[in-house]
Amino acid sequence: MLRAEPLPGIIADPTLPPKDSLLRGSIDPIVPDTTIDPLTGRTLGADAERPFRRSAQKEVAEEVAASPGKSAQNDENPASDIVTGALPPRGPDAAARASRVPAVGQDESMEQARRVGGDDIAHEENPFDPLGIRAGKFIFYPSMETGIEASTNPYRNAGGESGSRSISTLRLRAQSDWGEHEARAEGFATFEKDLSRGRDDILRGGFDASLRYDFIDGYALNAGVNWRAERETGSSAAGPADIANDPLRHDITGTLGVSREVGHLRLETEGKVFRQIYGDAELGDGTVRSQKERNSTLATARIRVGYEISPALVPFVEGEFGKRYYDEQGGDDMDRDADRYALRGGIAVDLGEKTKGEIALGWLTERPEDDRLSDVSGFSVDGRLDWSPMRGTLVGLTGSTTVESTTAFGESGSLLYALRLNIEREVRHNITAGLTLGADWRDYITQDAGEQKLLAELSATWWFNRQLGLTSRLSHERFTSDLPGRDYDSNSIFVGITARR
Repeated sequence: MLRAEPLPGIIADPTLPPKDSLLRGSIDPIVPDTTIDPLTGRTLGADAERPFRRSAQKEVAEEVAASPGKSAQNDENPASDIVTGALPPRGPDAAARASRVPAVGQDESMEQARRVGGDDIAHEENPFDPLGIRAGKFIFYPSMETGIEASTNPYRNAGGESGSRSISTLRLRAQSDWGEHEARAEGFATFEKDLSRGRDDILRGGFDASLRYDFIDGYALNAGVNWRAERETGSSAAGPADIANDPLRHDITGTLGVSREVGHLRLETEGKVFRQIYGDAELGDGTVRSQKERNSTLATARIRVGYEISPALVPFVEGEFGKRYYDEQGGDDMDRDADRYALRGGIAVDLGEKTKGEIALGWLTERPEDDRLSDVSGFSVDGRLDWSPMRGTLVGLTGSTTVESTTAFGESGSLLYALRLNIEREVRHNITAGLTLGADWRDYITQDAGEQKLLAELSATWWFNRQLGLTSRLSHERFTSDLPGRDYDSNSIFVGITARR
């Protein structure tokens, strides 16, 4: 049986849930059209924000501006502020809340009357929230986590043996304090060292940045850049199976878009360029094999039209078209360049700080230039929903549909459906807990085969003070495939120290 080659993708930050390297281990990770934040499961980079609609908070801010005697404080529902603590105000209602946010470094308590779930609750600033470091109009949040993981299958490979490894991660997050405009950035670097069998050290990292700039007359500019770099396992690389090294892969995404409000219409257009670069693979006999035929560039354009039936509900339709280009033609002498099309319809919900998100249903396809290759097409479901049912609790649900192209002989690719549920709870001021549940399903187009992955992770952090905490994670992963030699199970426990500012 011919073996399809899944494409690489999201690179998970092992220090924070959820683990977003989808279907990793004996197969390539996958790159969906949107990247999932490893802490909250929200979409990062270019698709992180789609501010083409006027939010409920903006309605409140406009009403307060028109009525100076009215208290804006009594018109908001900042459930997430209670969790994030020292984070600066942001979004359309930032100006209305700026005067009520404590200065960075301020350590005294601050009583605020908050309406959460319809109840007036006096909220005291969490004394264990990070203060951050203010530099001009930006606030920086550095952190470091280091610890030991013991696992029955630490590298998630078929037939993998138990072992342990040390995992250390440096992270730096930056948030602007500009009022109406917003800029965000986050970078991380993770170092893994095998403590059992002397496996090669692994270094990976990533960077995300996004910018929203509001112009006059309802115009807004949205831009983003995303970069990830990691090592592939030998069993997931293209070519012969006897690969001795772990080839390096780079995933780079850049986006630029403009949104406009015209009465009740919400208009948005966005361009995206996604680039994948693969390093050389060293074979078991010492020879080096180039993987340049796997390098590709996907350029797309998306147009969305929405109609605001209320400040909280905006139904929309959107179309997407683009082209995938390969640097070199593969050994099977097939032209794998492909045209990309998508049509979706959905609804965006904005109920203030309580509930936000959107869901879109449609059809997604990539059509290779070579007639001998089948189209990679199927039903698509994409969306995210953030919900705060009570003070100190955040629930996030995300889903994505991805076209995976491939350079395997005679194969077109596959479709990947991914779902993540993340729950974060502030048990006490100094104890935070999290639960992540996930399910992935891959459907091969030219083979009667599929692959499934189920994962669950429970995490907790006990903060000694603002700067230092004890972190632990317990996780389980189960991967099953219709293709032989891919199934695996993994149970892991991680214990470490987290330091932050």
